[in-house]
Amino acid sequence: MVITAEIIKLELCDGKVFWQCSSNDLQSMKSLRSVERLFICVLNEPTKIFSRRDYRILQEILSKNKEKLQDAEKFWKLHHNLESEEIPPSKKLKLDNITFRVSCKVSGKLAKSYPSQIYVHINDERTVFGIPIFKKPLSQRKYIKHIGLRSTIAWAMAHYSNLKPGDVILDPMCGCATILMEAAHAWPNIHCIAADKNQLQLKKAQENAALIPNAKISLICSDVCDLPLKPSSVNAFVCDLPFGQNHSTVAEMKIIIPKIIETLNRVLTLNGNAVLLIGQNLKDFLLKEVENLNSRSQDSTSSLECVEALYLKLGETHAYMCVLRKENKATET
Repeated sequence: MVITAEIIKLELCDGKVFWQCSSNDLQSMKSLRSVERLFICVLNEPTKIFSRRDYRILQEILSKNKEKLQDAEKFWKLHHNLESEEIPPSKKLKLDNITFRVSCKVSGKLAKSYPSQIYVHINDERTVFGIPIFKKPLSQRKYIKHIGLRSTIAWAMAHYSNLKPGDVILDPMCGCATILMEAAHAWPNIHCIAADKNQLQLKKAQENAALIPNAKISLICSDVCDLPLKPSSVNAFVCDLPFGQNHSTVAEMKIIIPKIIETLNRVLTLNGNAVLLIGQNLKDFLLKEVENLNSRSQDSTSSLECVEALYLKLGETHAYMCVLRKENKATET
């Protein structure tokens, strides 16, 4: 997704991206697809500012940064004024006297009684105060009923597939088909093939697909090792592989992974991309199997190469998004 906002300053820190932009670009920020939530940053300072174990210092910090807090409040008000047309008059927020909560987690009726929030994140390096701009996380998609893989990761996998109009993208273990839903929504002129051996999962994928009426999505009940597809028939291959934790063991995955590599190499077109999400404990094994495939392959015209291996942290789970490409050997030399 292309954002037209002019980025004035960019900083990366602990899973967060900080940037400055004009308030005129606020609406375009809603189209960010790889972002969980969007905050107005009130404070971003080293944690060493905490010289004592007394959290009343948080109040002192807010007092010292009153001007920043007021600027953030103006920005927040601007957004809620922009959205006011969508809210019935009886439920509009009273912006003249804003109250807020400071919390890590509040739910139920209590959470609904505060129109605004301040989030505080403190770790060993940084202390960050932020006000969420939108009530709901950007990661909540209207076009996904059943959530499998986290939508931001699903979009990123579709993005790294390097899709073009007319391309065919396959997910051979699709589950609810979250990755393909993101692909179909962002790249409407493609054909998605959702395959899974579990009929219940395919039913959920079908219900998801119904929320994108014009999307070209085909459903196949098939095992990943026995797909009824012709050689070189798909331009992109995406798969959220089991991590060897909940749905399978590491030993089982070491049997399945070589078969998946064989399948993707068979169905992928020349210059096609494969994007595989794999647990950290299986990443090296996966890449070694790619090397083994190339060494025993009878195909003298192409090879499967790892372009990138991107580290991800999914909660407490460490993972990698491995981007593979089927390349022309003549081009390599």
